[in-house]
Amino acid sequence: MKPLPKKSALVFLFLFLLPGWCNAEDTAIEMASSAALQQNNSVRGWDFLADSLIEDGISREEIEKVYARSSFPEFSEISFQLSPSETKNMYRGFFNRGKLQNAREFLKTYASSLEEMEKRFQVDRRVVAAILLVETHFGTVTGNELVIYRLSRLAGLADPKNVKLNFTRLSKTDRSITEEQVNARAHYLFQMFYPEVLATFELQRKAGIDLFELRGSRSGAFGIPQFLPTTYFRYGVDGDGDGQVSLFNMKDAIHSVGSFFAGFGWKSDSSDEEKKKVIWHYNHSQPYVDTVLELSKQF
Repeated sequence: MKPLPKKSALVFLFLFLLPGWCNAEDTAIEMASSAALQQNNSVRGWDFLADSLIEDGISREEIEKVYARSSFPEFSEISFQLSPSETKNMYRGFFNRGKLQNAREFLKTYASSLEEMEKRFQVDRRVVAAILLVETHFGTVTGNELVIYRLSRLAGLADPKNVKLNFTRLSKTDRSITEEQVNARAHYLFQMFYPEVLATFELQRKAGIDLFELRGSRSGAFGIPQFLPTTYFRYGVDGDGDGQVSLFNMKDAIHSVGSFFAGFGWKSDSSDEEKKKVIWHYNHSQPYVDTVLELSKQF
């Protein structure tokens, strides 16, 4: 039995966090939970995230084992931009002769698994190869960041203290920026990454994975295809028939990417524009989408 896994196929929520209503009893319970955490074992600044996790059924004990652990970094300011962007130049290196040759060799080495994946999901093996090349150079660079920490940081952007610090920082260089804009961006990212924090705790609950052993990218994705935890649960597939799904196993990774693309409606006879819409779900970056599709045509 191979171990389950110790960045960007992403299934994101695109809703802003709306202000909710709660009654006095609910408020009292939330305050008591937060106070109990601080009294029993400080979560070292992660109170905003810890309170949300408690509301969603994560036990105080589970929370303290992570956020109160001395080796887990304390919460500190997390800087962010209102409109980050990528350029196509970031991906230019993938078109050099060496990278393209690596992809062709990959297609030969894993021809059998890729053929099985194509029959199972009707997804072009070349687009799967392009994804795995761009994401991790076919598994050679999967990241060494602590996944639960990276995801907690991204979800923690919406901590009111962090929002205020970022507004102060951003408004120094652009006085037109409002605190409402900064707050909206922070909560957009919270809606995107908080479910991933919850899913990471589920990995611990359902698979017994040590959260301090699960390593990946700075954005909290892991494995050869760089799935986020929710994507792992939705699209992770056993590709070698051993009854386990490990994103660090190449056959499982190949079938899991096929599963993802099939889930979003990939069809080999679709137009390029339709294919780009599917790739967009993997990474919401137009330069990334264009790169993957163009690479798949050059193998």
